[in-house]
Amino acid sequence: NNVAGLVDDTGDISDWIELHNRGNASVSLLNWKLVYNETIWTFPDVQISPNQYMVVFASGKNKFSGQLHTNFTMSNRDDDYLTLRKGPNPE
Repeated sequence: NNVAGLVDDTGDISDWIELHNRGNASVSLLNWKLVYNETIWTFPDVQISPNQYMVVFASGKNKFSGQLHTNFTMSNRDDDYLTLRKGPNPE
């Protein structure tokens, strides 16, 4: 629940998701998706280098260049569901 922290490239504050590649090789996020409740957002063809972090803003802006922004915003409800899945269709 980001209320006064990380600011995106347009100066807006929104929730964000951080991914970390703890491995020794780059990881492609092609065909990976973030699923938030019933909403699916698919990553563009981007890579995370070894021991690097990637921030994805849950802003609802649906941007794929520069900073990444999902097509959904998140709430602070106990029953929310967020997962990272690979493949054409989450199950």
